[in-house]
Amino acid sequence: MTSNSNKWSILLDNQQSVNQVIMAPPMQWVYVLILGVFSSAIAYVAWTKALSVAEKTSQVSNNMFLTPFLTSVLGFLIAGEIPE
Repeated sequence: MTSNSNKWSILLDNQQSVNQVIMAPPMQWVYVLILGVFSSAIAYVAWTKALSVAEKTSQVSNNMFLTPFLTSVLGFLIAGEIPE
């Protein structure tokens, strides 16, 4: 099994990946923020609110699977991504 430090060193030692991140256009960073951060933040805020309102946890537990779906929908609508 690979330790966490080895995983990061593999990622950081790949110069091509580092160069792509450094040279990424600003719009790509906007997409990362919208698709990665904001969709997850909205989902977690909604999750917390739903848990505080629900009588049983089971009433909201299946909703956690909406995050990947919402991210895919936002990717299609905002970034023009086409699912394979």
